[in-house]
Amino acid sequence: MMIIRTLFALALLLVEGALFLRLVQGKHSVLSLLEYVAYGLLLGSALVAYVIFGAALVGVPLSLKGLLWVHQGIFIVLIVLILWRCRTIIPPTVPLLPPSSFKEQKLSRWLTVLVGLLAGFAIIKILIGGYDLLLSPVYFNDTYANWNMRSKAFFTNESLMLDLPAEDEMYFGGRVPSYPLAVYLSKVWLAKAAGGWSEGVVNSIHGAWFLALLASFFAGLRREGNTLWALAGTYALTSLPLLLIHGMNPYADVLMAAFLFVVLFSFLRWMRSDVAADQNVWLRIFGVMTAAMLFVKNEAMLIFLPPLILVFAFSCIRFGKLILRFRGDDFSRWAAIVSVVAVPWMFFKVMHGLTFGNATGVSGFSLVPQEGVAFAIEGDLFFTGGYLLLFPLCILLLFLGFHHWRKDPLRLIILYLFIVFAGEFFIYALTPLSIEAIRHTGFGRGMVHLLPLIVFVCILLLQRLLTPKKSSSLI
Repeated sequence: MMIIRTLFALALLLVEGALFLRLVQGKHSVLSLLEYVAYGLLLGSALVAYVIFGAALVGVPLSLKGLLWVHQGIFIVLIVLILWRCRTIIPPTVPLLPPSSFKEQKLSRWLTVLVGLLAGFAIIKILIGGYDLLLSPVYFNDTYANWNMRSKAFFTNESLMLDLPAEDEMYFGGRVPSYPLAVYLSKVWLAKAAGGWSEGVVNSIHGAWFLALLASFFAGLRREGNTLWALAGTYALTSLPLLLIHGMNPYADVLMAAFLFVVLFSFLRWMRSDVAADQNVWLRIFGVMTAAMLFVKNEAMLIFLPPLILVFAFSCIRFGKLILRFRGDDFSRWAAIVSVVAVPWMFFKVMHGLTFGNATGVSGFSLVPQEGVAFAIEGDLFFTGGYLLLFPLCILLLFLGFHHWRKDPLRLIILYLFIVFAGEFFIYALTPLSIEAIRHTGFGRGMVHLLPLIVFVCILLLQRLLTPKKSSSLI
């Protein structure tokens, strides 16, 4: 019975996210069914958590009854708005998979067998990881003392615990009260819906988020290439040991990675689209996924949003012969969507004296060069098994494929990755957080956020290098 109720709770998040995507797209739909499912679960988790957070602030208890009232309200509002805007809940045409940009290849018998074996091997690894995720007790420091314990504090008290004194160790759930609440409130909902707190139940959503990341990644590669390249890239992504381990553990970093990938991919589709209606829809998806991302981890606000603003603003610039034109309307619409989450959350933090860092407030850091960081990061990226040969191959592909990406919208994704990586490097190289790079802890978790995008760029470059020009659709 608990399994059925857990599946129902997960399905409800997915459906609400998919309905919100339907509303965002309006009468012109661009997403496939696979993307509706993957994006819907991600967006539903963060969206529902944000609404629950707002409801809890005005007195709605985090009880099963209170949460069901919130879900009922979300459903009613979404359906009414969809009917008002689109006249029908179900979009006219939703293909199972997104369209391919490259010609689909007919696989030979041996290649079909090889693809089947690799897919089976990937599934076996995920199932083994899922067994560990669902049936092993939580014992890692951050998962036990932060992600699950803070969730359990909200679950037990059925409130945000803001009535406690600010100096109380359990204020706002305790441990790291500055963290956004998407993960915590998703776990509260699952536990309440299942009928009681269970580590297996609340950890199950991490496996679902990992599958959503893989589905989003596959769909993105298929849009940029074809099914064969999408399968190859997805297998490569699941082969990275560090990402696979995080995907099957109750950390929040794979959820953060999934959001960041969808945000940057929708940004890429906005740049690639030459049909105004498609471009407008991808812009709105880009906006809502960015806004939802801010409610997952503090890194979204501090590390990922500033360079995103920079590259998006640059992409809005159009160079003429004598003047520069800025597409301020697109930027303004995106900023307005993002501010729906960013402004209230920042205001809440300021009002309650919460830090904008994780365990340590960023305002207290002094910038002093730290010894051993560069050496530790070099060893982490090139000489440990967590990434296999990804980073040497990435450097080689960027060099060999320079003529493919230097005038392509993909260059802004590469620029974004470079800015974020440089920013993270200097955070560890110039602050006391250096210990998290030297001990291969925090820096590795930060790399997990970027791995899907890095693999995505590598697969696209490899695809362009190995595909004849006639079958290439690179802009």
